Amino acid sequence: GLDELSQRRAQLRNWLGGEVGWQGARLFSYLNSNQAKEACRELEAEEARGTLPPGLAAAYVTALAGDGRIQEALDRAAQVWPLLPPDQHRDRRPGGNVFSLLLAGGQHALLRRHRPASPPFRSRLRAASAFGAPQQTGLPTFCINLDDAPQRWRRAEFLLGPGVDLKRQRGVAGRTLPQTLFDTLQPTCTLTYKGEIGCFLSHVAAWERVAALGESTAYALVTEDDAIFSFGPGVGLTAALEEATAQGLGYLSLSSSATVFAARRAYAGEASVDLADFMAESIGHSPGLGAQGYLLTPAAAAALVEMVRAVGLILPLDWQMMAYFACLHETLAPYIRWASGMEPMREAIAQGRLAPPPRAGVSVHPIITPVDFGYQSINAE
Repeated sequence: GLDELSQRRAQLRNWLGGEVGWQGARLFSYLNSNQAKEACRELEAEEARGTLPPGLAAAYVTALAGDGRIQEALDRAAQVWPLLPPDQHRDRRPGGNVFSLLLAGGQHALLRRHRPASPPFRSRLRAASAFGAPQQTGLPTFCINLDDAPQRWRRAEFLLGPGVDLKRQRGVAGRTLPQTLFDTLQPTCTLTYKGEIGCFLSHVAAWERVAALGESTAYALVTEDDAIFSFGPGVGLTAALEEATAQGLGYLSLSSSATVFAARRAYAGEASVDLADFMAESIGHSPGLGAQGYLLTPAAAAALVEMVRAVGLILPLDWQMMAYFACLHETLAPYIRWASGMEPMREAIAQGRLAPPPRAGVSVHPIITPVDFGYQSINAE
């Protein structure tokens, strides 16, 4: 109704700094529903009628990136950023999206010339500079992507591909799974919709490919197609690999959805935190590790595959991974949202059907950032 539309217009007016009318209300709807192509068409038509004000120009950057037109988005972001007023240099404002894209695209020199007004943004820029230039690691990287999301793969190629050996991992579309298969997982499985199952099975397929690498590589990177390198293509990855090797980790989470709860360790000079300590310290706060980006050894990938063979799908992906990695730490059961998932894993290990879990950790630096938490959602019905 009119009240709802008025609320949407007011919300968008705040988001764009007041430069919005009926056109902006429609744009707000498009961006929130990931309809980036439609948003681009509206903004192109608006631009044809005259110069876009900074707020809508910044929104255009978001729409272009969402449509997979990354080079165009970066070019426009470089034009728009110097024109944005300081009050737009914040997350949840158009300027936040422009800043994040420029940082992820490696445009550090531009951002240093036109320094962000926001202290958190300045901190992120300093962190990017501290890591130095990205190195060509050639790391095998498996990015999960659905067949009907080519624009997300284009974004991954541009922002994840440089410096690594990027490989597309075909995603399992949860919405296509037979209802009979879904029903047979109940009631032992806590996954409540097909998108979760599709997401889980997509990662299992990636684990199989990592395990097949054997001794040809020490580590591989698994990501979802809504992931980007937080500080620029490949920036921080060499340091993460060195930390994982030094600590003897089979698994290292790089996602910002987890590192936000471990970041204080960075002030003590640490580069990672043991998963058990992470779980204890983030109790009551963390929804899980997330699965947007993590390092795996081939041996750890094989162990995860065997874990699924032994106990099946019983928890959401990241929580089942956490339960396995922590299942021998019985005192950590209170820190697992679904602690019941640990018991069948302990039984399988005791019976010799499952190997003890590899050592796992969480990076204190957000090397990988999810753009929209969208892989699982677009995988839903």
